[in-house]
Amino acid sequence: MSETFDNEEMREIIQDFLAEAEEMLEGLDTYFVQLEANPDDKTLLNEIFRAAHSIKGSAGFIGLNRIVDVAHHAENVLNQLRQGMMRAEPAVVDIILEAMDALKLLVGEVKSGKPVELDIEGLNMKLDLLLQWGEDVQTESEREAAGVHVPQEEAPTAGDIEEMPGEPSEEDASPSPVLREPVKTEVAVAPAPRPSAPAVEGVTPVPVAGEVDQTIRVETSRLDNVMNLVGELVLGRNRLVRLSSDIADQSEWEIRTKDIAEAVTQLSRVTTDLQLAVIKTRMQPIKKVLGKFPRMVRDLSRKMGKEAVLELSGEETELDKSVIEEIGDPLVHIIRNAIDHGIESPEDRMRIGKRTEGVIRISAYQEGNSIVIEVSDDGKGIDANRIREKAVSKKLITQADADRMSDAETLNIIFLPGFSTAEKVTDVSGRGVGMDVVRTNISKINGSVDIRTRPGEGSTFIIRLPLTIAIIQALMVSIGSEVYAVPLQTVVETVKITESDIKTLSGSDVLNLRNQVLPLLRLRDEFKVPVNGEPDARKNRYVVVVQLGSRLLGLVVDRLPYQEEVVIKSMGPFLSGIRGMAGATITGDGKVVLILDVGEILQDIQFRLNQSVSSVGSAVAGHP
Repeated sequence: MSETFDNEEMREIIQDFLAEAEEMLEGLDTYFVQLEANPDDKTLLNEIFRAAHSIKGSAGFIGLNRIVDVAHHAENVLNQLRQGMMRAEPAVVDIILEAMDALKLLVGEVKSGKPVELDIEGLNMKLDLLLQWGEDVQTESEREAAGVHVPQEEAPTAGDIEEMPGEPSEEDASPSPVLREPVKTEVAVAPAPRPSAPAVEGVTPVPVAGEVDQTIRVETSRLDNVMNLVGELVLGRNRLVRLSSDIADQSEWEIRTKDIAEAVTQLSRVTTDLQLAVIKTRMQPIKKVLGKFPRMVRDLSRKMGKEAVLELSGEETELDKSVIEEIGDPLVHIIRNAIDHGIESPEDRMRIGKRTEGVIRISAYQEGNSIVIEVSDDGKGIDANRIREKAVSKKLITQADADRMSDAETLNIIFLPGFSTAEKVTDVSGRGVGMDVVRTNISKINGSVDIRTRPGEGSTFIIRLPLTIAIIQALMVSIGSEVYAVPLQTVVETVKITESDIKTLSGSDVLNLRNQVLPLLRLRDEFKVPVNGEPDARKNRYVVVVQLGSRLLGLVVDRLPYQEEVVIKSMGPFLSGIRGMAGATITGDGKVVLILDVGEILQDIQFRLNQSVSSVGSAVAGHP
């Protein structure tokens, strides 16, 4: 079989298997959470069984024996559930989910080519014990139906099925599962690694991770649309080529001007349609990300002794593939925080008149050229006073700053690196990195995050994301002879001022904008653009007010030439690390223009102003 792995056809088969197996395993997490709520749902049980059977069959065809082994034992238990020989109780689902997690690791083993050490025998033994328990319960039911009285055996509770890595002793030789001390149901790691063993038994691993990660499934209808538009583009090009070749002298050029203008208009229309069609081929439904969260909420709430359910809406809302890849981690941290800090314990919720089961809602919808994701919970909300106290104790702000800050400004402190309200560090929270990751990752894709909270009623995180990060609308700004592009999504407004309108507060430039203090950044000073002559206080300037989340900043520029749709290009490995630059683009007149990264600029300015512990620092931390 190892020889066939070098065959290009077999490589494609493996890639298809990996893509389908990962998709099915992600979907199974959601199915099992639904199954716990509806244990008698035969349709759901059949879907789960078919998925496990498909994974086993495909893995067997390729020769992935370890995946076949685990899938087969899990399939036996699923078959009992399907036939009604046992119910999908939490303890039963825990063990089956453990097998699904093992399958994910084994699929990852094939994908990366790196061995994964798993105690598969121990896991299979747990599944077999669960299978035997189901058969014993079924036999007792049949005997009771025949009029033979037998003691009623209770269903195993979480962790009742004891791990048995070695041979069973005489005491443990009973065919039914051993009901003893509760144990963890995590996938056990083998005590002694086998370095000489290949990642996949009987075959030579072929690293295909990079190829799989770069693929995307596209509906045939969308590709047909792209093909039709390409055909129109070719026709338009042919017409322009013919018109240009037919022109022999200046007189003919004047006659043909109208025809050329019509051809250019047609070409422009087709190009726009083609651009939208290509963008759609990169779009994926957000359920690709949201599908893993029901399982996460289930496991985390049980681990913390809380009750929580996840409600999803707008799962068909589509996002660019690159945006989808970046939004997963921020949502994970927001949900973990909601369960850890937001949702109260069942006892506390009952005492204050709430349902014992907390609710976390994720909704996604399109708003203009943006996608909005709202993550809300019905927990205790965020206490602004506690945040102020923690921030002062950690020396992130001064007491004077805390006294000046409004509640809306205070909420933004939770996004600062190192901030946490947890009393002790656990594997869920307390290290002060979670919400920092949220803002950093969202800023990287020109998105924003804002918070609404009501004490005792819950909190809502509002994330706004661009539909795509490859092509954006940009406002061109100039400083002297230099031109820069500002993503239009971050621009709130532009204001015409003179040099005399700019004031100084605690050593920083500010503008009194409708009786609010707006911190300013002179792009000329920031980018070291030389000044030709002394600045004239009477000369008009422009302030571009940009916003990220609830933070505002004014960029001082000389002129606002025009607005244009631009294609973001990477600046290459040597220039890609420049702070404040998201990339570059080529404008219609052939010039290379740098695109500003508003998120990084805001972060850098906020850090500088916080270091100076000024009143402006408080204004940048939140809405001025």
